[in-house]
Amino acid sequence: MTALLAPFALSEKMLKVYRRDGYVVIPQLFAPDEIAVLRTTAERELPGGQVLTKQDRDGNKVSLKMWGHAGDDIYGMFSRNERVVGAAERVIGEEVYLYSAKMILKDAREGGAWEWHQDYG
Repeated sequence: MTALLAPFALSEKMLKVYRRDGYVVIPQLFAPDEIAVLRTTAERELPGGQVLTKQDRDGNKVSLKMWGHAGDDIYGMFSRNERVVGAAERVIGEEVYLYSAKMILKDAREGGAWEWHQDYG
């Protein structure tokens, strides 16, 4: 598997975007072959697992899988990956830990939207 972004390779421009907008998009944080492993595993394991499915306000279906800790499975490995942790620590400015992990399960341009709200946490 190929690492496309070094752990602390966020540019100053990306950090400014984070400070301005409260988020930053890191293109190609994972290589296509890494994402393929995650996708294949999710397609194989998650349909029968504990997945929350609901409709958005337009009636379109959307599903969500949540974890309360980083396990020893492929999802935990992605959550603990040094590129993710390093980028998070760079934007936050201090050590981070995983509080929870979430995966939205839907096909591109199909299905509903997960409607987050301020009291979700």
